[in-house]
Amino acid sequence: MAPSGIDETDVGSVWCSICQEDCMDHPKVCTICGTELQVRPTASTASSTTTNNDAHRNDAWLERAASMAAMGGGGDGGMEEVWQEAPTEAMDPQAAGAKSHATSKACLEMIPRIPIVQGSSLLHEGMVTILDSQKKAFCLSACVAEFGPKPPYSITGSIVLADPLVGKPVAVEKKKTDSHERPVIVYVERGGSITFATKALWAQEELGASAVICGNNVNVWPYTMRDSKRESGPLRIPILMVNQTDASQIKAVCHGSGGGSGGDNGDDHVVVSCSLSAAKLDSNQNANSCAVCCASFQVGDIVMRLPFCAHTFHETCALTWLTKHNTCPYCRWELPTDDEDYDRERRRRQATSTSNSGSDDHRRDWEILLFG
Repeated sequence: MAPSGIDETDVGSVWCSICQEDCMDHPKVCTICGTELQVRPTASTASSTTTNNDAHRNDAWLERAASMAAMGGGGDGGMEEVWQEAPTEAMDPQAAGAKSHATSKACLEMIPRIPIVQGSSLLHEGMVTILDSQKKAFCLSACVAEFGPKPPYSITGSIVLADPLVGKPVAVEKKKTDSHERPVIVYVERGGSITFATKALWAQEELGASAVICGNNVNVWPYTMRDSKRESGPLRIPILMVNQTDASQIKAVCHGSGGGSGGDNGDDHVVVSCSLSAAKLDSNQNANSCAVCCASFQVGDIVMRLPFCAHTFHETCALTWLTKHNTCPYCRWELPTDDEDYDRERRRRQATSTSNSGSDDHRRDWEILLFG
């Protein structure tokens, strides 16, 4: 069901140009990446729009990766945590200094509220392990889809690349095969105006896949795969997503180039052993808890994921802090305020910071969304 404010008959008004899919969870913004929803492009313009968007996203991602590398970040798509614990004052908003500014009302209204259900990706962690031709193992973190089989599960087999990677997978690349049959794990990539559930169903029914790995190709991580159109009813196989860097690694290994930069070219398609698994996060892990109250997320909770940094909190905890302060309770990234003079200086300061360390396309998009 569409949320309040969305006309269910006007499905074009819930299109996210960044995620390239419908979002039915919020009347104004995508609850995955925070982009303002718009009218879906027509079939005649979708191809050129996708091409332009992909080039723009790739440039932005490369700049982002370079920035994180200079800051000592890891290879997880640029979202490795810098702060290891919440600032002390986040635990007691009343104890902060008198010069604190509240987050702007417009910003608070735009931040999506996400209900946690049984299959929520916030409650689970995924892992993909691949072996190259020298038997070197690559262990990759993955996001678990919020549809299909529920964790825990574990599958081992051979990974093959779908053809094409984007769009409807109608075949898999030919490879040398083992002497005995092994489960097939199909690798696809998001995009092509095709939902994740449809990609997984095609892989299951037409390619005989036992599991699907989806490579991300946008500057959004972590990414939540949902079935907003409720198409996954017959789905019996799991689907996990890896970030952009790890997606390139998988393609490189499948093309026999080991630790190379990856790509879609190459003729030496080798057999690549792969295992994937998913399990519920331990209640003691930071990813499964609110940094303000330290309580674990539970089914039925409403959480807020800040679009500027992707940190997630209970809605009540976030609002208690953000109605008095304009910083993320976890990493202290400054959010917009209703004080024009202060906010002008904040934007100037942050623009200088990002220009020195590399652009941050995602945060800039939100600034444009709020202020034009």
